[in-house]
Amino acid sequence: MKSLQGTSQPNFPIDEKFAWVKDAHAQIEQMFEENIKEPISILGMFQEYEYLLNVNKNELVESLFNNKTLKEETGSGKADIKAIGDAIQQYHQAADEIQNLSNDFIDTPMFRVECKKIKQTLYEQAIKIRDRLIENVTKWCADTVNHIDATFRDMQKQIQTPPTNEKELVFIREFITQSKDVTQVELGEQLKAANKHYELLEYYSVMYKVDDLENTFFQKMWPMTIG
Repeated sequence: MKSLQGTSQPNFPIDEKFAWVKDAHAQIEQMFEENIKEPISILGMFQEYEYLLNVNKNELVESLFNNKTLKEETGSGKADIKAIGDAIQQYHQAADEIQNLSNDFIDTPMFRVECKKIKQTLYEQAIKIRDRLIENVTKWCADTVNHIDATFRDMQKQIQTPPTNEKELVFIREFITQSKDVTQVELGEQLKAANKHYELLEYYSVMYKVDDLENTFFQKMWPMTIG
């Protein structure tokens, strides 16, 4: 719109000190303040999960599977199954909650809030942490079962080796007694623990290796095999 002078310039300089300019500024600021509240509130929902971006997966795994303080106190650096299960569930649940937290796009009266990238980033981080813990549980189970198998095989070898003198005969008799009364009992408890951890993995639909399953089942046969 042209001014009275026929130009695109105003007839007089616009001064922000004018009451109507101040009023316009105030109305615009108020409009933004009122309409920014909802987008900020929407984005604020994701702040609860911001911690996921700061989780050090290596340190988390070490605290649960190779904890030096725990090893000094209990002789084992591994946390109990409840602590590990709670940790896995924490990140599994966080992933579910993030997925259902909001739509990918939310339209407000003035703004469109794009939540898709935030959701995807946080969700993927939660899943990565959860899966890293699951991988270590799987490895612990396999290592435990392999240890049980190796111990039984060594036990079988010792028992089936014919003694060549009285000293060796006494040793084998004591070894057999120790094996039945102590070692096999301890191995049985270790196998129960491994099975409990496998049950934990089943809850999250973890696919096992066939060899691991067969090896775990075979351990139940060892006591009868050795006699």
